[in-house]
Amino acid sequence: MGTLKELMDQLSPESHQRVRKMADEMLMKATFRTFDPANYLQDEEHRQAYLEAAREEGDPTLLAKAHQNVERSRANTSASAPGDQGAETDE
Repeated sequence: MGTLKELMDQLSPESHQRVRKMADEMLMKATFRTFDPANYLQDEEHRQAYLEAAREEGDPTLLAKAHQNVERSRANTSASAPGDQGAETDE
């Protein structure tokens, strides 16, 4: 089996055009979400590593944005936590 380019080169011009049109239509229907690092910082260990990496870059703007992402991740985590306030008890 060859590469996609090799396979496409074997098609007739009409088939090649149909395949390209189908691929373009599929891409038009695709939806993409913006990457949000806050969705992936689910515990303090990862948050601290993320902040440390931002600090190492030496860019105050990047570090400020990293702090915002960490605070948002904490808010996301606490919002999705169950509503219990204490330890479970057996009755």
